Amino acid sequence: MEAVTSRTLPPDDDRRVPAPRRGRRPTLSLDAVAAGALEILDVGGKDALTFRSLETGVGSLYHYVASKDELLDHVTDEVLGRVLAALTLPEDPYAALRAIADGLYDAMGEHRRIASYLLRNSGMMTKSMELFELIGSQLTALPPTDRQRLDAVDALIAYVTGVGADIHSYEATLSEVAGTPDADEIRSVARQWAELDAERLPFMRSVAAEFESHDNRTRFRARVDLILAGIERRAEAGE
Repeated sequence: MEAVTSRTLPPDDDRRVPAPRRGRRPTLSLDAVAAGALEILDVGGKDALTFRSLETGVGSLYHYVASKDELLDHVTDEVLGRVLAALTLPEDPYAALRAIADGLYDAMGEHRRIASYLLRNSGMMTKSMELFELIGSQLTALPPTDRQRLDAVDALIAYVTGVGADIHSYEATLSEVAGTPDADEIRSVARQWAELDAERLPFMRSVAAEFESHDNRTRFRARVDLILAGIERRAEAGE
């Protein structure tokens, strides 16, 4: 955990500790508190994250946040900051958007226990707004109106964070249930689909083999490509 105090930072550094609310004098930056909270969440989940679990060496957390939900917002912003720092974007806007989607997917996989919190309070958190700006900047010359660009950004982010979070939350749950590996469950479902009535459920039966051979990351990327193809088609049509 980073041992940084507000005294060691220049006046314009955005990591400076907010004005104290109550309790003991803070000894670490808000970023350091968020990083420590992320470590606890990764190991023990939301239930393990308590103000007491972060109290040692930090000082009263009320200097930083007013509630556990506010702390979770800062933790997810910490994760998004790491995603943004690690990105190297190609010049092609569609390739860049795929890279951003992959970066978010990987972050949710690394920090499965907080995947569902990403971008839930995007209007308030610094890195969340930077992510929106980064995605939107790739679309500047694509769909012709601001409304359509906003719709495109919303659609992409909703899919990536919504479905991506669901995938990783599901995988995390499976990993905690002994004797229930993901591959075995997929094969079991595929076998059931293959035995469905061909007249009543022809589509479900026909895709049984494809379902069994899929993997979540491949499906995730394929769906991102479908969204981007729709954006590109609208841009080309000038709609």
